[in-house]
Amino acid sequence: MLRNLFKPHEFLSSRQALLLTVAALILNLLFLLPLMKTPFLGDDSWCESTIRGFMELTNTSLGQLCWAVEKDYLKGGRWYPLVTYYYPLFYFASRETYKALVIGLILVNVMQLGVLVRSITRSQSMAIMAMLMPPLFFQLRLYHDPILSYYGLMQLETAFILGSLSCFLRYLLTEKRGWLWGSAALYGLNLLTYEAFYGVIVAYPLLAYYQWRKWISSKMAKALIPFIGLAVVNVLVMMTLRSLYTVSYEGNHLNLTAWTWGLTFAKQALGALPLSYFTTFPETVSAIFEALSPGALVFISVASVALYLWVCRWFKADRGAKVESERLSTLALLGLTLWITPCIIISGAVKYQQELRWGLAYLPVYVSYFGVMMLAVAAIQSLSQLITQHLRLRSVVSIASAALLVCVFTLNCATNLYVIDAYRTAELRPRLLVETAMKNGLFRSMPQGSYLICGLPVRPWDTPAFYRMHSGLSLQIVRPVALDMDDQLCTLHIGTAFGWLGHGDGPTVLDFEKKTQARPLFAGYKSRFDGRQGPILEFNKTSAVTSASPDVFLLTYSSPQERSGLVVLGRVKKLKANNQQVLSAAAEKLSIFVACQDHSPTPELKLRAQLIDLRSLDPGPWFVIEAKGVLQTSQHISGIMLTLESDQPGYGIEPRSVTVLTPHASKAKLVSQD
Repeated sequence: MLRNLFKPHEFLSSRQALLLTVAALILNLLFLLPLMKTPFLGDDSWCESTIRGFMELTNTSLGQLCWAVEKDYLKGGRWYPLVTYYYPLFYFASRETYKALVIGLILVNVMQLGVLVRSITRSQSMAIMAMLMPPLFFQLRLYHDPILSYYGLMQLETAFILGSLSCFLRYLLTEKRGWLWGSAALYGLNLLTYEAFYGVIVAYPLLAYYQWRKWISSKMAKALIPFIGLAVVNVLVMMTLRSLYTVSYEGNHLNLTAWTWGLTFAKQALGALPLSYFTTFPETVSAIFEALSPGALVFISVASVALYLWVCRWFKADRGAKVESERLSTLALLGLTLWITPCIIISGAVKYQQELRWGLAYLPVYVSYFGVMMLAVAAIQSLSQLITQHLRLRSVVSIASAALLVCVFTLNCATNLYVIDAYRTAELRPRLLVETAMKNGLFRSMPQGSYLICGLPVRPWDTPAFYRMHSGLSLQIVRPVALDMDDQLCTLHIGTAFGWLGHGDGPTVLDFEKKTQARPLFAGYKSRFDGRQGPILEFNKTSAVTSASPDVFLLTYSSPQERSGLVVLGRVKKLKANNQQVLSAAAEKLSIFVACQDHSPTPELKLRAQLIDLRSLDPGPWFVIEAKGVLQTSQHISGIMLTLESDQPGYGIEPRSVTVLTPHASKAKLVSQD
């Protein structure tokens, strides 16, 4: 494919074109490699990545799940049946495999961009320039991000769209029907996978006009009938579904008020421009660069030099690099189409009218990136040709343009790495830590059906499905703070779980040994589907009740440093809480997992914790104990498992007070609980 991508033309030989194409792909690969160290985010985090656990809890097969979700989407008035591919993806793929697949799809998109630009302009240098653009445009956001999350959906859609346009261009040149049907098939796959890209149909008559120079003709009609037919049929199916069923998803509720729609459209469209997120980023430039690793700084420096030299060479190219103005106009109009049309439908949705801010843009911005890249390449080439005869001006413009692009690349790359590091700290390290702890047997002593209170901060993956997937236990997950998704995930607010809390905000003491009352006996989980976009987990209903003391555990974990962290699981006897947080907890026994950065031997570790009065829950004295004096100590490759018990009559241990002291400085904390 690479050999046929460019033909000898302009100021590059075929060998130079091939080498530069490979270099462009390598640059994009190096730019994308940090994605391998990112966590599951968005829907990937709380839903898709825990799908194995959901299936185990509800005894649901993969086929049953996919079919049920298909019907669920239809009842919700959404017509994109192929999107459920993400369930098999997450069922079979690990996080690393998933991220590698996304990177691979992005590289495919970059190559498709080069092929499309080459097909329109017949310029090998413009194709290479287009393939160098993604590191300037791809912006990672602390929001719903099309690159960091959402199961490669936008990458797949872009592959369908760019592939369809390339096939259509091939048909216009050869008039072979096979290319037309191939293009239509890819367009159809685009419509059946997501619903935001109907507007791309504008690109097909545009390309046909610039090839045939006629808007109305039998050839034009034959070329466009497949695309119009597919769009009409899919719109009719979608409208029929929305007339038959009640649309419950907020993203499907439209508000077409001109001002509101226009303002949201502007935010979504401007989000595709370089540095649009950087301009609203709360951190300063100095803070962003201070957080970069030496390796990242070296990559940015080397890539910046290479990009600078290439842009200067571009402007100083021979006159043979001239591209016809009609081809540049075609590329620019196609770019404008891909930039604007993905914004139209999204801007009418009430959900995104409320959410979007300047600098933020929703998932379809990924396709808009490619449209703006085409516009940018067309503009640079037009400028280059405009000043061909002015050698001194050409030299000044080449240096200024190269410097500008290097600045954009540097700031964008640095901001992206900062966002990745923020997500690693907040989401990846804690999740990997608790997964490792469960793998090493942290939950071994927990009975089935136990209540597990997850302390603050509340993580999106703290769900019954997640803990079933990694521990094999069916647990009742309790959160101090109620969230919107609790009902769908079957996580309980602390007041709902135990029933002792009043409706006020005042603190209440829960005694899990003495103060008991009849409650439904835990009978496991079942699934439900009611048009709410995906499976809903709920309790199996049972008439059986129990008055036995509940098995209640409190879990806290944090990982402030790479390859280190602390997980504490305590069986709680008493707990003081209000409707927002756990104020204090007393446990007689703690299971502790320590992940050590330097793999210190067990005897060198020291634990520091606080005692708590079992009657009043008042804080007691602090104590320090060496790991060699802790019961049931065992060491694993990934960390150390410890069991800590209170030997003071009338006192328990506050699970959240546990810290681990460094081997060489007993007063310095290695890890502390939030």
